[in-house]
Amino acid sequence: MAVTFDGPNLIITLETGVTSLDWGDVYSDWKRWVNDGGGDPYAPAFRVVGGDPLSAVINAGTYYFLRNDLGWRIKPPEEDITVFVTGNLALQDLNVPSILPTTGAFTAAVLGLQPVTQGVIPEMRDNLRFAIYQNAVWVDQSSPYSGTAFPVGSPRARVNNVADAKLIAAANGFTTLDFLGTYNFSGSDNVDDFTLRGEGGGASTLVFSAGDSTDGARFYDAELQGDMSGAIEATNCHVAGVSDVGGSVHETEFKGCLLGPGSSVALSAAATEDVHFRRCDSGSPGDTAVIYDWNGAAAGGTFRNYGGGIRLENLTNANEISIDGDCHVTIAASCTSCNIAIRGDVKVTNLASANPGVVVIDQAMYTRMFEVWQRLGLDPNNPLTNQNDGGYTVGDIDVNATAVGDDIIQTRQ
Repeated sequence: MAVTFDGPNLIITLETGVTSLDWGDVYSDWKRWVNDGGGDPYAPAFRVVGGDPLSAVINAGTYYFLRNDLGWRIKPPEEDITVFVTGNLALQDLNVPSILPTTGAFTAAVLGLQPVTQGVIPEMRDNLRFAIYQNAVWVDQSSPYSGTAFPVGSPRARVNNVADAKLIAAANGFTTLDFLGTYNFSGSDNVDDFTLRGEGGGASTLVFSAGDSTDGARFYDAELQGDMSGAIEATNCHVAGVSDVGGSVHETEFKGCLLGPGSSVALSAAATEDVHFRRCDSGSPGDTAVIYDWNGAAAGGTFRNYGGGIRLENLTNANEISIDGDCHVTIAASCTSCNIAIRGDVKVTNLASANPGVVVIDQAMYTRMFEVWQRLGLDPNNPLTNQNDGGYTVGDIDVNATAVGDDIIQTRQ
């Protein structure tokens, strides 16, 4: 039982540690106590009305009248606690007290949810509860509420831990967790295949630690930090530095995300499925690039319509990489085995040019514009002269200027 009955003193005491109860259950416990002989000598604690069917799906709501007119009182447990109670509890005498204070110096709150006058069949009740949750479990680590009893996990009583949130989700058929504020995951939390939503505008920060698992998780409108431990999908997120990203079953996608400032994305060494960055931008000011550390993983990668600085590191596993957008790509010397296709308005700084395993297919507009500038004498380091310039190669393009008499013959192939 969630309560104990003190017959001699006519007190119903809520049990320590119980954060939720239903008056219907309390009434049933009292009936059993009476039937078992414990309550025979004492005045009745309740009377009940209602419950009659009004239609196929609606019945008259049940009301439990506390017989405070006969002396019965309700007393909270001896601890600091908030107790959620549901059901229609009414007082037999509105002018007589019904709640006793704790004996010790504790803060105990008893909050009630009273249903509508008409009761509903369980199916309709479940639909109403589903609507209150809004198809998600609501999480705030600073919330005072824990446990799984309704309405904990709803928007007005956010649950303060992911373990309880997952139990609430399982009980109601939800797969979405909504976060407010900063949530520091424990290092043993598993949110595989869940949808995790923030509230945008910097209102939600999710911080992961080694040991947490996010494989197949989908993230929206939140700031992401820490060890993600799995393949993820992030949309409209601020990525402030994540590691152990990518998996062997799911592809990883970042869509419309802001990277940085001063952040990095480090892949799991075991990642084999491709990692995609679609319509993402660097949040690092100046020429500071976001670091993408492939960590020797076999996964390929694409950067589509990317804006800002990209620094690729530790591509060592014949990785296939495609980059297009308006960006500056730096290929670090730690890259030893990869094929990188460059397209769009992209500048390339190849610090791994001495590594024969690094193949750069440079079709960038920047490269072609550089060729034009040089041929027109717009590059102060390579002015046009009326002589053989020895030729040069940019990407896969060879350009030569050869003196033939008084003329300069230019060839490009």
